[in-house]
Amino acid sequence: MKAGRSISRRLPRVAIVAPWGAVTIIPTILGVVESLADHGYGVDLYVTHEDGFPHPDFPGRDVRVILLASRYYQQGGDRWHWRWQFISQWIPLLVHQDKREHYGCWIGCDPFGLILANIATRGESRRIVYFSVELYFMRSLHSPYLKVAKLLERRFSQSAALTITQDEDRAALLAWENGLDVSQIALLPNAALGPATIARSNYLREWLGIADERPIILYTGTAYAKWPIRELIENAKSWDSGVAFVLHVPDWGGAPSLRALADNKHVYATNGFVPNSKVPDIIASADIGIALYSQNIADLNEFAMGKSSGKIARYLQSGLPVVVTALPGLSRLVKKYRCGASVDSIQEVWPAICSFLEDLPTYSQNAIACFEAEFAFDKYFAPILERIQAITG
Repeated sequence: MKAGRSISRRLPRVAIVAPWGAVTIIPTILGVVESLADHGYGVDLYVTHEDGFPHPDFPGRDVRVILLASRYYQQGGDRWHWRWQFISQWIPLLVHQDKREHYGCWIGCDPFGLILANIATRGESRRIVYFSVELYFMRSLHSPYLKVAKLLERRFSQSAALTITQDEDRAALLAWENGLDVSQIALLPNAALGPATIARSNYLREWLGIADERPIILYTGTAYAKWPIRELIENAKSWDSGVAFVLHVPDWGGAPSLRALADNKHVYATNGFVPNSKVPDIIASADIGIALYSQNIADLNEFAMGKSSGKIARYLQSGLPVVVTALPGLSRLVKKYRCGASVDSIQEVWPAICSFLEDLPTYSQNAIACFEAEFAFDKYFAPILERIQAITG
């Protein structure tokens, strides 16, 4: 070989299996895909289709989105039974793809993603990264199918090359539940790739016909029945007519009935969810963001909602102060950075909004500071990328 000539080695592809359709509302998974591609990896993202959620798109990047065959479970059925039914169909494809593509690493998201990654690699745990998006606790599970998945998650997470979750509180809970060393769990908040910026957009104003002088209060993302979104909408109709409340939720679950509550005077609702590339324009159209959850301490996955809230991260990234449910992690964040308010009831939301509107520039700058310190994707992903580079060798 001639002196001075360098050889560039092509990086292996990385497989990410997130066996659900709602990937587009989880910014950190999108960020992992984008960042790996930006660092020279080809990425194959395995997801399912779910009505109401657009398929993720990654224009200009070496990313292939591969749909796993799926169907809906019957109303009132056990959705975890549905997942086990289709694993038998997914396994041959994933094993074949692993043999053909020689993936350097598999990232399995949540228990079923981790199970599929282990099967696809024939148990080659040194190539497996576990990404815990939701927390599952055996004592609170009712479905026998999910209990089996939990047992396997516990076993496979103990042998995985790396485990990732969103923040310190969730890492401690995951380590306690799965018998892991908490110091070995990497942290990656549920935030999108890219810097924080207060760049404004007219996307929602043009879409919904909202006047420029009216501040927009935004709720975006999923709207589970256990969350007080219906009460929020009804309460918003009593707010000052100078503001506009906008609901932007996917066509899923109870979304149609929530949209039907819009009066196009105080409350507006979009008629569909946008591709992930347009989400920043939606957020940047607003002035204040709202993220409300339940306060049921028995649901530790939700009670430990801190840096796992993707909607809060997106609000802060665009400089939006936030109204959040008074959960421990969320309350600490907004209090520390003075970037929002935590509330225990719907009646406290409007007073919080009024306080933001009195000094919106300061609250916006505080929101940016919170994002940069607590959520910035690149800062948290850098050590994880080093681990993945070591795994792919």
